[in-house]
Amino acid sequence: MLTGMTSVSRVIPMNEGSARLGRDVSVGPLVGTVLALTEYIAHMVRGTPLLLPSLLPGMLILYILYWLITGLVTAVILAALRATPLRGALPERTQAALLAAAAVALTGHAVLVTHFLIDLRRPWTILLFGAALFATVPLFLLFRKVIPPSHRARPALFTLLPVLIIAVSLPLQLVPERRGGDPSPRSGTTSAGPNIFLFVFDTLRFDHTGTYGYCRATTPAIDSLARTSVVFDRAYASSSWTLPSTASLLTSRYPSNHGVQERADALSERVETLPEILRHAGYHTGLFSGNPFVEPNFGFGKGFDTIHATTRPMYLRLFYLPLYLQRTYARLGFFSGDSDRWVVRYESFWRPALKKEWIEGDELERELFRWIDGE
Repeated sequence: MLTGMTSVSRVIPMNEGSARLGRDVSVGPLVGTVLALTEYIAHMVRGTPLLLPSLLPGMLILYILYWLITGLVTAVILAALRATPLRGALPERTQAALLAAAAVALTGHAVLVTHFLIDLRRPWTILLFGAALFATVPLFLLFRKVIPPSHRARPALFTLLPVLIIAVSLPLQLVPERRGGDPSPRSGTTSAGPNIFLFVFDTLRFDHTGTYGYCRATTPAIDSLARTSVVFDRAYASSSWTLPSTASLLTSRYPSNHGVQERADALSERVETLPEILRHAGYHTGLFSGNPFVEPNFGFGKGFDTIHATTRPMYLRLFYLPLYLQRTYARLGFFSGDSDRWVVRYESFWRPALKKEWIEGDELERELFRWIDGE
């Protein structure tokens, strides 16, 4: 009689192991699709003015690619673990639970550093990122209990569903951005009033101009104009940065009234602007801007017949995945890459308007004088 401990080992066939790896990887695109759609819908419910329809296809693919890579990495790690004695502790739903936990933890981290802890710096950013990684453990345990064991009975559906959603969203690329002039009817008469030019210099300190006593000749053209003009000794901006200040200049309202206060805000269609008033009075109106904040997608195209303005990247400010890349990795000491540059390059592939960065210096000046001569 033979007694003693016996062990039975099971060798997983190569085709079965490959199929399992494929099923594990397929979870990543599904997680990316769900996160992208959830975030897009959240911005729609919130009424974010800059949520251009043309952003959705590129956003879906960006999220799917990110979570596909994440899913591939975790699938390979789990496949290696299944070849060890730990395989009994790795049920079929482990990989889906791990990806879902990471998605929730990292997205929550991005929300914190984007909206609530904006001024956080090292080493607190590293500690917060570590806390987000630690949070994946209890989330993983929770999702492993919630997700049913048969969740991947149809793995092909997990692959086809993201592809189908991307295909359905592609026609949104044909929805134009607000790049043209005001289509509303203008007054049939031409105003006999004086010409009006509003020149706005962004981030120019008043005490560094000759008009206000600066010792160097930094602004000779402005100084020459000031000598024959009314000069105000006391003038106060309604805000410390471009977007709300420009909205106040064009509406005579405080930021708390016109509603443009954050980087993802745009001027409401219901707010009347100075260009609209002038246009209805018979003026020919034009906007010439090299500042990416002062452009139609931020609501500054209202009332202008002619517009020459640059565009601004939207992914960096609207969606958590680019923000996560920017606000986390760009601040970690071991990461020296420029995540903004790659995200903008990617977005310019989907948004042709973003590629039109030709409005600079002399060319903008030529367009302005061409428009003046034509009028």
